[in-house]
Amino acid sequence: MNTELGGWISLVDRKPEEKHANNDGHVNFQMGSYSMSGVWQFIPEQATHWQMMLDSPPTDTSVRYEEIKERAFQDAFKELFPNPILERGLMEPTARKLFEAGTHV
Repeated sequence: MNTELGGWISLVDRKPEEKHANNDGHVNFQMGSYSMSGVWQFIPEQATHWQMMLDSPPTDTSVRYEEIKERAFQDAFKELFPNPILERGLMEPTARKLFEAGTHV
């Protein structure tokens, strides 16, 4: 994981190595007036400089969706049933079924 990002490095002075790549294996290449990310070992012909990049975020959206859905349920449930022991304990199974039935996407 990249924790320190440096500035632009001339390809004449130094080529990127695997240790410079982010979690997807990419570095940023400078080519004239624009830059683009690319795989560290495949340097574009027009590239003059390179720099390290931040790691990409996780791509497993199903896990994130489940977290968001659970947070939405907990927020709504706490608002409807503020008594954490009696009301929530008795109502959570029924409230969860109703919530799940209303969140079909």
